[in-house]
Amino acid sequence: MEWYQIIAIFGALAWLPIIIRWFIRPKLSIVSDNEIEVGYDLDGPKLKIQFAFSSDYKDSLIDNMTLELIHKDQETHSLIWNWLEEEIIQITYPEFGELPTKKKQKAIAIHVPNDFLTEKRISFIDKEFKDRFNELQLLLDIKHNNFFTEKKDLKELRSTNEFKNFINLYVNSFYWKPGEYSISIKIHNRKNINPYHHKMRFQLTNLDTQKLRHNIESSKRFFDSVYITQDKESLTGWNTIKKLKIR
Repeated sequence: MEWYQIIAIFGALAWLPIIIRWFIRPKLSIVSDNEIEVGYDLDGPKLKIQFAFSSDYKDSLIDNMTLELIHKDQETHSLIWNWLEEEIIQITYPEFGELPTKKKQKAIAIHVPNDFLTEKRISFIDKEFKDRFNELQLLLDIKHNNFFTEKKDLKELRSTNEFKNFINLYVNSFYWKPGEYSISIKIHNRKNINPYHHKMRFQLTNLDTQKLRHNIESSKRFFDSVYITQDKESLTGWNTIKKLKIR
């Protein structure tokens, strides 16, 4: 073998790690916080969970997360990711102590760099509720606009089917009940064919569901103020329940 052939072989071998890296798929690791926030507000049934993601070998791009919620009696609901929250920095004030600064954005994708921990607080909402909400709100907005244009008394809007159907959505969509829930989450990484799976469990008590049910009345008051009294009632007093995962 000639010397220039040996040099050519070593030159080719130098490219080998790069070529191998092209074919290696990232390996995503997922850890969830022990605390799960359960809610019922303007978005309907809601779950908030803090996640930490890391990616081995190369970067990962999470482009979707779906959640299946199953009660112990086998009642099942499908939730989709909605918002991402990330704590940026904690600022210390003499009067208030440490206050976190958070970044909130619509859930579209999460970039997980290689060998770097990425933490996100993710809210999941009920897909069926969201679709029905969009449909009914559009009908109510059209009706409200007609009332406003024709200078009708907005109090009469309460007796219309559009307003009743919209409010009844919040009454009829409450499905939290006492007992154990299991959660199955699918995490879709654009660079992998098969989704990752993450599972957890939590339990609600009678007191938990009673506290959450109070939010139905809060929703009624809020939309009454938006569409009828227009007094800009503030969004305060929403009840949420924080539960620990069952090991």
